[in-house]
Amino acid sequence: MSKVQFELMFSPLISIKGTQDVIDRLGSFPSFHYDEITKVHLKATGHGDIQTDLSLTIRHTSADGLEQDVNFYFEDIQQENISPAEECNICLQLSFSYVDELIRVELDAVSGFAATFLCRDIRAQL
Repeated sequence: MSKVQFELMFSPLISIKGTQDVIDRLGSFPSFHYDEITKVHLKATGHGDIQTDLSLTIRHTSADGLEQDVNFYFEDIQQENISPAEECNICLQLSFSYVDELIRVELDAVSGFAATFLCRDIRAQL
């Protein structure tokens, strides 16, 4: 792996505010496989150029059955593909990568809400 490729790898500790708190509580930053998405909220911000923020809550269930809600806040998203939330929303995987100065978020779903978009900032909070 070249130095440039290594620098372009996504690191939650560097790119997602609040990651250390999640790791301290859960032991790692989970991929959220088969965890329930309990809240989804899109909010238009700004006046001229419409900007959108997205907040969502994923209830992470650890291997030993403990549940912990993790709230995510995505700022200034550029919508690519966002499906509506349904009664049952189960995450298959939540992944991140860099695209120039932005972060690509891919939330694949087993059922319900799924999304692929670019955003400027991400915050995670317990």
